[in-house]
Amino acid sequence: MAIDFLSNEGKIELNQKQLDIYREGLEKASSRISLISVLYSILSIYLIQLIQFSITHNFRNIFFLGCLGLLIFCLSVSIVWTIRFLLPTKIAHVHAPKYFYSNIKKQYEAKGVKPEDMQRKIQATFLNELEKALDNNYNAYKAKRKKFYYAFNFALIALIPYLICASIMLGTKEKETPQKMEITNADAIVHQLDSLLSKHK
Repeated sequence: MAIDFLSNEGKIELNQKQLDIYREGLEKASSRISLISVLYSILSIYLIQLIQFSITHNFRNIFFLGCLGLLIFCLSVSIVWTIRFLLPTKIAHVHAPKYFYSNIKKQYEAKGVKPEDMQRKIQATFLNELEKALDNNYNAYKAKRKKFYYAFNFALIALIPYLICASIMLGTKEKETPQKMEITNADAIVHQLDSLLSKHK
């Protein structure tokens, strides 16, 4: 059966359904933090090592430092939005039905509202409260989604410079290891040559 959009009953039904949708969405929103946590756990594997590497090696590769700066910037922005995302959100609720058919009814009776108009007046009051609660929860839901969007996407973008920096660092360390071996071998060769020369003297 089609909903009558012009009657109070139809409006109340529509608003109640939407209110339930956004309330449920707000309650479940915090569970999405696990997606951001996965990205943070990946970024944390080499983050400290990357910073230490740039300091201890006095690394002056402009491309590496630029990527590291971009990584730190994106991660910082993501963390700020994540904190904002985790902050409690005010969810609006409607009064219990008794409030309307008891308290509100008495208020209208005191104002001299006729019995035949009472139903329409109480419905209008209930509908007004529903609409206010829906507006609040809709705006809160949009704000929550926006915070998650920025927190998640900045963490995702941070993965790009993170992978570049990690590959540069690991590649540099791999190059350093054979160089040290070559130097060690060269010392051994020089030592052997010296010993051979001393024997021939």
